[in-house]
Amino acid sequence: MKFFTERNLTFALIGSIVLGVGIGAIAQATEAAPLVRFIESIQIFGKLFLRTLTMIVVPLVLFSVITGMANLHGTGEVRRKVFKVLGFFLLTSFFAVLIGIFYTNIIQPGAGTDAEELRASLPETSLQAAGETQESIALRAPESVIDFIDMQIDNIFQNPFKSMAETNLIGVVFFGLFLGFMLMLCGSQARSAIDFFNAINEALMKMVTVIIWLAPPGILALASNLAMTMGPEIVGPMGKYFATVCLALLTHILIVYPLILKFMCGYSPIKFFKGIYEAQILAITTSSSAATMPVTLRVVEEHLGVDKRSADLVVPMGATINMDGTALYEAIAAMFIAQLLGYELGLMQQILVFFTATLAAIGAAGVPQAGLVTMVVVFNALGLPLEWMALIIVVDRPLDHLRTVVNITGDATGAVYLSTSEGDMNPEISSAAEI
Repeated sequence: MKFFTERNLTFALIGSIVLGVGIGAIAQATEAAPLVRFIESIQIFGKLFLRTLTMIVVPLVLFSVITGMANLHGTGEVRRKVFKVLGFFLLTSFFAVLIGIFYTNIIQPGAGTDAEELRASLPETSLQAAGETQESIALRAPESVIDFIDMQIDNIFQNPFKSMAETNLIGVVFFGLFLGFMLMLCGSQARSAIDFFNAINEALMKMVTVIIWLAPPGILALASNLAMTMGPEIVGPMGKYFATVCLALLTHILIVYPLILKFMCGYSPIKFFKGIYEAQILAITTSSSAATMPVTLRVVEEHLGVDKRSADLVVPMGATINMDGTALYEAIAAMFIAQLLGYELGLMQQILVFFTATLAAIGAAGVPQAGLVTMVVVFNALGLPLEWMALIIVVDRPLDHLRTVVNITGDATGAVYLSTSEGDMNPEISSAAEI
């Protein structure tokens, strides 16, 4: 149907946010009983939205990882290139999350509010449902690096069904990678199984799209409740949060990628950005790595000189698992809410944020707003109440467009890296970009 377009979704999300904040602000200022009762009565839509996000997150991550690995079949040379690219994507994701954590510690966007009052406003049902207490973040923290390693070993080598039931992302991702790798090694014998997982993964992506289209009433409910509870004092921290994410994204795209291009690839960053601007513009418009993929493929071949074989390998893989912008954003969002609620995040908690945000981004499908789904995992890892994701959702839409630009720029950088390292760049196009 023509109604279900990205533009209409954007208008619906922005409209629900503006309307919800407006209703909540009026209720907070006037304390009108009918308005307060109305906000309380629509909270079921907010709860339904959060529960659907929780429902989809584990199967989305699991099947995305399985299919991403299982579909990497081919010769020994292809597999070598695959693991080279996987290492590259993992490295850039590490840098992205580190940048996010660094800026959040420096700027402290969630500091300066009345944390005790905010914690008192938390719905107790959300904590009781998860068996949590207000001190849940402190209880989640290992006391030393050895304890952290021991905890991760327990999480990784666990019954996969238990991992899924407990939203243990590390265990889910490890099992998915292991199973996908074995399916890849089986080759044609596993074709029917791989086709089955591909079909399920495609269906899950469509489920994410449906859930996002059902988001406006949920966001209206959550935004109105938070506006009524918190009032205008939240405007300052939200502005600092938005600025922190933008600054971190700009740092990653304007410093990390150019340094990689110059020192790892011997490629001119200026020529690179001139060559991919078409894909970046489309990424801003669609906020989808998958939708931008055809243009990304064309520009890296025709404008950057990447060999077609390298481009065809890296760009589709990147659209599925290379989510630097998403990883960075999820780390900042979780730490922002923790700061807002007055929770102290020590070294071990921040290491937990680092690994969880990196792994969650791997399972973020290349569709709009998928980062919101996997953010549930990061919040659960720290014991943060999911209701407070509403604050993140309020400014998520514009940030989603910026994150997508970072993601597809990382895909193009990865394509240049593989092609230069393999020595198969198109000399007629790439020679002008060499440093």
